[in-house]
Amino acid sequence: IVLIGIIAFIGAFVVFRYITSEGISAVSDGISKNKTEKVVTNYFTDTSTWKDFNSTLAGFKATFPVYPTHETEPLDFGGYSLNMEMYSAESQNGVFYAINFVTYPNEVNTSVPENNLEGSVNGTLQSIEGELISSNFTYFGQHRAVEYLIHQKDGSAYVKGKNILVGKSM
Repeated sequence: IVLIGIIAFIGAFVVFRYITSEGISAVSDGISKNKTEKVVTNYFTDTSTWKDFNSTLAGFKATFPVYPTHETEPLDFGGYSLNMEMYSAESQNGVFYAINFVTYPNEVNTSVPENNLEGSVNGTLQSIEGELISSNFTYFGQHRAVEYLIHQKDGSAYVKGKNILVGKSM
């Protein structure tokens, strides 16, 4: 279970939007638990100038405010050597966007995807010392997913994410 939580933490940022202190002003007035998610979502609505990006390596298509950079970060957890693939871009106003993924080793049980997805959100909460504003299980196509909004306790950032489990990849 510890290994699942650690690996789920690695995949915790499959898709997240990190609002830096400059972007906080756009959402800080609506901090009530009921309104925060709507305000943060509205912050991201103007994507008219965004760039389409296709990753043949990772097999996905996404839009970013500018063309993303790609990095591979080697990870060693519990004796497993893993690579986390990271595609990221930062907008002019300091908002950070990323798509990260990792493939679990065959020994990791993904037969109940909600366990892995919940572990990934909990890992994110712990790693950034955040407070969960909202989360819900959903689907991305036919694949199980979780959407969430986390507020960093020190007030410096919001993380809005969707983690998707596709087979052994999150």
